[in-house]
Amino acid sequence: MRAVIFDIDDTLYPYDVCDKKGMNELYAAFLEYKEMSRSEFDLLVSQAKKAVKLRTGNTAASHNRMLYVQAMCELRGIFSPEKCIRLYNSYWDAFLDNMRLYDGAIELLEKLKTMGVAIGFCTDLTVHIQMRKLVKLGISHIPNAVVTSEECGFEKPDKSMFITMLEKLHASPSEAIMVGDSIEKDMEGAANCGIYPVLFGKKSDKYEYAENFEALYKILEGICR
Repeated sequence: MRAVIFDIDDTLYPYDVCDKKGMNELYAAFLEYKEMSRSEFDLLVSQAKKAVKLRTGNTAASHNRMLYVQAMCELRGIFSPEKCIRLYNSYWDAFLDNMRLYDGAIELLEKLKTMGVAIGFCTDLTVHIQMRKLVKLGISHIPNAVVTSEECGFEKPDKSMFITMLEKLHASPSEAIMVGDSIEKDMEGAANCGIYPVLFGKKSDKYEYAENFEALYKILEGICR
């Protein structure tokens, strides 16, 4: 094993908890400009996301919260760049403040580093916010490489993301392992490139899986042997 590639969201930390905090703060901030119930707000968010995804397709931009809040403001007739920045920051400040690594994550990552294993983070979404996440989680010293769907122009399971990561880590597919929480994006995407996939946080009849980082370490240790 020369390299281990990790997904970020819901693999290194729980995404939904942070997203909920972010959305609560975004709602509070939006009320400063337009009064509405939470159900009306949730419907507006859904409409904005649909509009953005319709324009951007299967690209990193389809997740861009700045585009979401821009569309929200436009739909409600309150658009201004200042409002968009305020709303965008309200979401991400709350999201980042509530990020916590899963138990055992940092210990495993640092063990791999001391073993001389190259570590990559392969993730959808835009590079700027994913870099901010790594800094906030205190693991910016860990990766030898980061690959985002913004860089590649396509999202997982597109092969370009995995191929780019292997090139950056100077590893062949047979020398790499992919760890992620999505069967479609991480497991199938990696397997289609010849990378050994390990599902994290879920059980599977098709792929080897680890429900936590202690179990993941045992799997990786066994592969090393």
